Amino acid sequence: MDSVRKAVDRVYGHRVMRRRSNEISSEAALRGARGSAALSGADWALEEVRRRTDFSADPEARTVGAALRLGAEAGQLLSIWRQSPLRVLARLHLVAAGEPDDSVGRPRLDGEKVDEPLIEGPVPTPAEVAGRLDGLAELIVAGSGAPALVTASVVHGELLALRPFTSYNGLIARAAERIALVGSGLDPKAVCPAEVGHAEQGRAAYLAAFEGYLSGTPEGVGAWIAHCGRSVELGVRESTAVCEALQRRGLRAAGDPGPGPGPRPFPGLRRVAAVPLQVPPLARPPSYQASSICAHQAGNFARGLVRLARNRRVDVAWVPGFRARSVGPSCSTGDPLGCPRSRGPDSFYSSWGGSESAGSTSGFCSNSGKAARGREPAGVA
Repeated sequence: MDSVRKAVDRVYGHRVMRRRSNEISSEAALRGARGSAALSGADWALEEVRRRTDFSADPEARTVGAALRLGAEAGQLLSIWRQSPLRVLARLHLVAAGEPDDSVGRPRLDGEKVDEPLIEGPVPTPAEVAGRLDGLAELIVAGSGAPALVTASVVHGELLALRPFTSYNGLIARAAERIALVGSGLDPKAVCPAEVGHAEQGRAAYLAAFEGYLSGTPEGVGAWIAHCGRSVELGVRESTAVCEALQRRGLRAAGDPGPGPGPRPFPGLRRVAAVPLQVPPLARPPSYQASSICAHQAGNFARGLVRLARNRRVDVAWVPGFRARSVGPSCSTGDPLGCPRSRGPDSFYSSWGGSESAGSTSGFCSNSGKAARGREPAGVA
């Protein structure tokens, strides 16, 4: 459990996740859908999944389309999942089927066949399915002290064992596991696709671990939970690779074909290197520490001061080595930054980081109509 949690924390701490987490979530949903479809018999390349637009031509295409629809729908059902998981399962089956039918959106009845290519063996009766689904729903709604990975693994294994619908049970079980991981807080942004890990470990390992869950023994259930934890770790590794690709390629989407960094999205713009520039004394407050910054930052700061002065909000007159004074009408030189003079003699000294004492060597001056008269400001040398 600790290794899974640490792996998830690492990918959430990646610098790309700070501003482009939505792109990582979308890419994780796409890759997770491809992995889930591969376990159900439609093992397509990722480029083919990106390229295709028609997913109704053959059974494999319909499986991939169902997996994509489930991945897109899963993120919108979190609030309902915490209140009524059975409604979410019915909705997932309706979305996966993609077409209205009498058997869509409800548990199967007696005599209805189950189309699940991955899982073979006896199918539980509808009465047993209904009872165990109610117990699973109560567990999810009431919550438990079990770790999120354990709860998600139980949801996945139970739905896969019950096969409550006539079709797409494997896809729905893996989508429900994803919802459980997101809703429990382990993966709130859905960037750790466990389906990728299930597919990467292979169908044989997936079925072997599921057989252990079906046995009901502590060892078998533990092996199933360990398999699901390993799948989450592999999903984290996949998303980390996507983050690294986005970081290397800049604005290019991860997974696009073609070597090299590719064309720039804005060919007319050039990246300008940072120019070492000492901010002029008149354009910085006294507490400012001179540093090497980009030229446009210093320019924006100076223009902001000029804009304030022109709006009569502040008069800028700060010169190192001189006592800061407001620029009044008696000044013959005017504002050193080219700002208009103050209106009237009602100026007062409002230092920023300084004081009005004789020992003050710096300050930031302001002009206000509420100052006491009789303090005639001097010009700035």
